[in-house]
Amino acid sequence: MSTDSNAPRRMYAFVAAMFAAGIVIAGAYVVMAKPGESADKPVSDVVNPNG
Repeated sequence: MSTDSNAPRRMYAFVAAMFAAGIVIAGAYVVMAKPGESADKPVSDVVNPNG
């Protein structure tokens, strides 16, 4: 029995699993982090908080 015939199939499965993991991570980022919104204060408020 040769393992050469299983290599391409396993490679495709690995690539598909990595792609799926990337989609899940990207989706979680979009849902949880809400890109584009920022809760950070402007730099002027951080440097001189009393105005």
